Amino acid sequence: MSMLAVGLILLSAVLHATWNLLAKRAQGGASFTWLYDLFALVIFAPFVCLFVLLTHTGLSLQGVGFIIVSGFLELAYFLILQRGYRAGDLSLVYPVARGTGPLLATIAAILLLHEHPTPLTLFGTVAIVSGVIIIAIKPGRQNDRSTRI
Repeated sequence: MSMLAVGLILLSAVLHATWNLLAKRAQGGASFTWLYDLFALVIFAPFVCLFVLLTHTGLSLQGVGFIIVSGFLELAYFLILQRGYRAGDLSLVYPVARGTGPLLATIAAILLLHEHPTPLTLFGTVAIVSGVIIIAIKPGRQNDRSTRI
């Protein structure tokens, strides 16, 4: 793997964690979620349009449907995440939110797409879920809201 790829992955991780920290501190609700979704749409839509124009990529009606459904699923995820951030500690909510994705994706791939994951895929999924469970049941976790970010 090139150093550029490693650098981009690390930058992505830092930006993602920073965004979640800011989302936690904002204590926003649905309006906050709609605002940053709208902000993302305004920023990224021109790039998508440019990509479609330059690569002559056609979008089928089914493709547009997938984009719309994906957008609503992402919006639901953000609303649930904001509710979690209002109710819980960032050090618990963030890993649980990030760890459920691979589990749900693996289950959906098996049930909906009839995929046959490799043992390594299943091991990775179990490792991620186990890590989330270990974090979630950490003994002595403080429930004092004043210690939360």
